[in-house]
Amino acid sequence: MGANETRLKLREDLLVEEVSGDWIVFDLEGGHYMGLNETGWLLWQRLQHGPAKVKELGAVLLAEYEIEPDQAVGDAREFADHLVEANLASWVEAE
Repeated sequence: MGANETRLKLREDLLVEEVSGDWIVFDLEGGHYMGLNETGWLLWQRLQHGPAKVKELGAVLLAEYEIEPDQAVGDAREFADHLVEANLASWVEAE
């Protein structure tokens, strides 16, 4: 599936906790966890509002950081791919 036709959707059964100023996502079913840096947490917050296209996540980064649009989309794509590989999110068809 390509990022142009699909949206990234977080799993609904994940636990997120703040630990010493960092955010940790716990996958209790899979028995593993992943830490989020400031940028990851920013994108995670957007995804908590519902599925998003990679370009929408890139727009979140552009609004927060002084970076080029291509870098924002690339960074958002890398984050999305990492979440999917970790089984914390999946691609769903855009409505």
